Amino acid sequence: MGCSLIFIYVRTNANNNTKTTIKTTKNNNMSNNQLDAILAQYESSTSDNATTAKKYDLKNYFTTFLKPGIKAADKVIRILPAQKEGDTPFVEMHGHNFQIADGSWKTYPCLKQEDNKPCPFCDVRGELLSSGTDDDKEQAKKYRSRKFYIARVIDREFEADGVKFWRFRDNWQKQGTLDKIVNVMKLVKGNVSDPTANAGQDLQISIARNSSGTPIVQTILPLPEKTKLSEDAALEAEWLNDARTWRDVYSTRTYEYLEIVIKGGTPTFDKVNEKWVDKDTFEAASAGSSTASDSLDGELEMGTSNAGLVAKEEAPVAKTPVAPTTSETETAPAKADVETETETGTELVSTTTEEEDDDMPF
Repeated sequence: MGCSLIFIYVRTNANNNTKTTIKTTKNNNMSNNQLDAILAQYESSTSDNATTAKKYDLKNYFTTFLKPGIKAADKVIRILPAQKEGDTPFVEMHGHNFQIADGSWKTYPCLKQEDNKPCPFCDVRGELLSSGTDDDKEQAKKYRSRKFYIARVIDREFEADGVKFWRFRDNWQKQGTLDKIVNVMKLVKGNVSDPTANAGQDLQISIARNSSGTPIVQTILPLPEKTKLSEDAALEAEWLNDARTWRDVYSTRTYEYLEIVIKGGTPTFDKVNEKWVDKDTFEAASAGSSTASDSLDGELEMGTSNAGLVAKEEAPVAKTPVAPTTSETETAPAKADVETETETGTELVSTTTEEEDDDMPF
């Protein structure tokens, strides 16, 4: 006879800021249900391969970056269970991985696939594919969307940071991060994200640089013992009841913002005209004006700076002549989005190759 657990969920309605408290009862079949959901998601993915204001606190993110000079490292995490029974802890997100003006690579959620809105990356890709030429078809690959997974985890080295979000890409060769995690679950015949000691296990992630110097997840192995998520009941409840989703910590940018990125510019918010503009273009047009700089919110203020976080490449990408033909009216960013970002927690340094496992969210 299975024991029952009672959980209290607090859901926030983004439209009217109201909170709904839902009391649910779950039995110990929850772990098996989530394991089934994880395996079903994985099998489905294998077959397929045949605007809330953001505060960019680095404590919110788990990454596999290595500090300069560090060749390899191990990290221990605990994957948190899905926020809804029957779902998988690995939430799918489609995004565009693109090299921006400073030479680094950034991932932007696809407006078309995530929000059913016009997306400049998809628009450019469609235009290039429609030409029918081999060169344009090859160029169109730069603008395709890719599947990513986002998991909520606890970094055992920094438990005080609370819930972190880990974003990693799908690997069509089935040799990626999710593939390694699923292999662990199959090996131990259990759901490692179970918060109880019945099936839950921490995972050790071994990271090393490849021949290009890029940090890559080499192996993911379970720790020997099954353990509870935390021996502190109050802390465990706090982690499990964290209602945030990836949209609370990763930006979904506007059409006009992404259009500037595609053209090779640096998006900066024009406070006077309340729209995104290319910084260089705006400053050139405003040359001689003493108020020009006061009219702009820089990337650091917008929570989009890579300063001190991302290594530079030898040369920035050139501005592309291809421009989307459709536009979308967007509102100005929320007030909380213009706060100056403060770096907290462990220093993070990104590589500048398209093949890195994950990147910063800014």
